[in-house]
Amino acid sequence: MLTVLGKTQPLILPLTRTMSTMAWSEATKLYWNQKLSANETAKLMKESLKRETPTLRKLAQYCSLLHSHSKWLDIYETYPTIQRVSANSAMPLIFTALYQLENKSNYSFATSTLDKLEKRNLDSAESRCFSILLGRMGRYKEALKYLESYLKSKERLTDLAAYQEKMNLELASNLPQEALQSANKLLMIDPSRNTVRLSKAIALTNLERMNEALIQLSILIGSTTNSIIKASLYQYRAKCRPYEDLNEKILDLEMSCQIYPRGDQQTLLNLLYQTAMYDELEAMIERIAKTRSIKKDFNIAAMRANMYWIARNDDKKALQWYRYAYEAAPPSYKQQFKMRIEAIKLSLIHISEPTRRTPISYAVFCLKKKKKKK
Repeated sequence: MLTVLGKTQPLILPLTRTMSTMAWSEATKLYWNQKLSANETAKLMKESLKRETPTLRKLAQYCSLLHSHSKWLDIYETYPTIQRVSANSAMPLIFTALYQLENKSNYSFATSTLDKLEKRNLDSAESRCFSILLGRMGRYKEALKYLESYLKSKERLTDLAAYQEKMNLELASNLPQEALQSANKLLMIDPSRNTVRLSKAIALTNLERMNEALIQLSILIGSTTNSIIKASLYQYRAKCRPYEDLNEKILDLEMSCQIYPRGDQQTLLNLLYQTAMYDELEAMIERIAKTRSIKKDFNIAAMRANMYWIARNDDKKALQWYRYAYEAAPPSYKQQFKMRIEAIKLSLIHISEPTRRTPISYAVFCLKKKKKKK
């Protein structure tokens, strides 16, 4: 309270984002809901750890957040605090191994760390960090076991990021039914979480429940404004049911191409080519040609050459575009396109009768070079 001119009035201070006004669990939920950035959340967590008596659990959450954004210096600065809380904590060793693995590609150090720590009884916080290391080493089922040990603690619902990581590990471990259950739980908490919905679609696909997977993808496509992400969703949806709703897909991709001209063009070209919509493919290539040179674009030149040769039976144009593709091709593709150019120069003139009437007979293919027109 503040006394002004003999009257007592409430003191109103501006609301700031500090851990005194925001509980740790609230901050992590805001980060989960994408209402706080990783930097803001990390700053709030750091303030809390300085002000209050830190626990290994909070230190594990803090370091996990830093690790996911490769903030290795901040993790290193946390080591003395971890040592104060628990002198024998395995967390500094785990994050050192992660640093060596991801920044230095030092697999031998990470492997030796795994061997050491597998023999120890890790607490829940250490299990959380150890699961990250196991996951990065590709040992998904073991990582899942340690992460589940961490999630059995009382505050399990506060670390939603760990639940999402559990779902991803279940997918990587080829446990789609378990991943689907985890996705459903997370979507009950936050239905707008697109990364979870995509994982749910993948789990449903793995369970061959294609119609349900397509429903999830349709929700994602409807809620996504980024055309690059939308294009990748269409590519994934096309794998589920390649030849249905083509017009809808093409129209959407054409609209996104107007927003990001180079971003989705190749995706749309591939979709048109794979579904044999050659007239639409040719029209789009002509539109692209008005904005930039396509003769030096290896992908477009190769696609156009294939279309002329296989679908149009136009050897002359196919030869022309194979030459453009050859000139633009990376070194590893040069020989392949050189052989195609030579193949077009040859013409198949006839197939003879079998040379003899026996169980084993032969057909003779006579090839000759086309005469060049003067």
